[in-house]
Amino acid sequence: MPTKLFISPSDLTFGFSGCHRCLWLKYNLGVTAPMTMPLVRTLSELQESRFRSAATAEMSRALAAGTVVSAGAWVQSTPIVIDGTPTQFRIRGKYDLLVQFDDGTHGVIDCKVSGSPDDKADFYRPQLEAYAFALESPENGDAKRISTTGLLVWTPSGVTGDAANGYGFAVDAFWQPIARQPERLHDLLRDFIAVISTEQPPQIKDGCRDCGYVKARTDAGL
Repeated sequence: MPTKLFISPSDLTFGFSGCHRCLWLKYNLGVTAPMTMPLVRTLSELQESRFRSAATAEMSRALAAGTVVSAGAWVQSTPIVIDGTPTQFRIRGKYDLLVQFDDGTHGVIDCKVSGSPDDKADFYRPQLEAYAFALESPENGDAKRISTTGLLVWTPSGVTGDAANGYGFAVDAFWQPIARQPERLHDLLRDFIAVISTEQPPQIKDGCRDCGYVKARTDAGL
C-alpha cells in the first residue's frame, strides 16, 4: 500500500501524463525531483489577490453572475470510491478561486499565466474535476454543487509605466470553460490508483529527464 494516501489534483494532470515510475516513487517512497517555480507562484498569487471578493464580470463577461467567495483554500474529499468499493485514498489540494453564482451553485476557477491563449482545457480537466469532486464530497464542511469549472488565463501583451512610477505588465485575459465530466475522473482515478498501488515501480517513460538523471548518477557510481 502506498504511504501517501492523499492524491493531489495536479498529479492527475502533470504526474499521470508523465512518467509513471516517478509517480510511483512519489506515492510509495516520498521521492520527488526538486522543482522551483518562484515566478509562477508569484503570478498565481497576484491573480488570486486581484480577484478576492470580486464579481465574476470583472474576470469575464462569459461567466454567470456571481462573486468570488474563497481564494487559495485547501479542500479534502471523503474516501474515493472505485466501482462501488471505497478506497483509502482521498483528493486533497488547494484551488485558486471559488465562485458562488447568484443561482446558488459554485464554480472552480484555476488561474494561469501563459505566453499564448491556446486552449488547455482538456489538459487541465482532471485537475479541475478533482477539485469539484472534493468540494461536492468534502471530508468536512458543507457540500457545494459545482456547476462551472475553467481556466482564467492571463497572457502578457505589453509593458506599462515608467522609471519614475514603476513598470508593470499589461495582460489580456481569456476565459476557457471546462465542461464537467465526473465519469472520466472516476476512470482516471481507477487507473491512477492501480499505478501507484503496484508492488514494483512501473517502467520508465522514454525521455523522462528525472529518471535519466538518476540513472546517469547511478552508472557513474555517485
